[in-house]
Amino acid sequence: MKKLLTLAAVLFVVTLSAGSALAATLTVRADNWPPFNGDPKSGKPGYMIEVLKAIFEPQGVQVDYQTMPWNRSKDEVKSGKYDAIVGADNEEAAGFVVPKESFGKYLNCFFVAPTSSWRFQGGESLKQIKLGVIEGYSYDEQVNAYIKSAPQGKVVAATGDDALPRLLKMLQAGRIDAVLEDASVLNAALSANNIPASQVVLAGKLSVARDLNVAFSPARDTSRKYSEQFSAGIAELRKSGKLKQILDRYNVKDWK
Repeated sequence: MKKLLTLAAVLFVVTLSAGSALAATLTVRADNWPPFNGDPKSGKPGYMIEVLKAIFEPQGVQVDYQTMPWNRSKDEVKSGKYDAIVGADNEEAAGFVVPKESFGKYLNCFFVAPTSSWRFQGGESLKQIKLGVIEGYSYDEQVNAYIKSAPQGKVVAATGDDALPRLLKMLQAGRIDAVLEDASVLNAALSANNIPASQVVLAGKLSVARDLNVAFSPARDTSRKYSEQFSAGIAELRKSGKLKQILDRYNVKDWK
């Protein structure tokens, strides 16, 4: 009987340990958006992922990062299936638990083929072109309003991890007239897909750079703690110089 009790106690401890290990995992989801976040199997999964690992893994919290379409990422994190999304602007992060410290900045720009004479001159000028965007992304008020109200066929909204490369190929083929994306993201896509930078031309920018965030699930009890750990951790990485080392790998400057 004593041996049976001892075995039961051991099994109970092992079960508790396994549960603790599972609990100490930060599940992160987002679509493929280098240099912010990229292929989880790559040696360069994105600076946001490297920063999260630098903050949480020394504290015993493993980072489980996988890619999935953006709308699905937002929905499943918001429902509590996963812990966090990365790369959300303030509008996309509404309703989530958002740290005091931001996670970057981005500025959406219009890119056209070298032969195009179109240039962005406000919302009205969008009516002159067929615009390529990514499904579920937030841009700014005037562009978001235009996308919602545009006549059928005037806006192409691509989905999936290869959304931007497909839009770039459509631009090259003349199937769309312009692509709207952050310059650093677009440059990363050009490089990854062996498309010469000369194949696109900057045709205008939206007026304001927007903050990016890691946004934690409002349905998980751990989110407030993780949010606080993130803010404290990124401040420490910035102070120690580790943040700059990570950002340098991606040719990204500190946003503060």
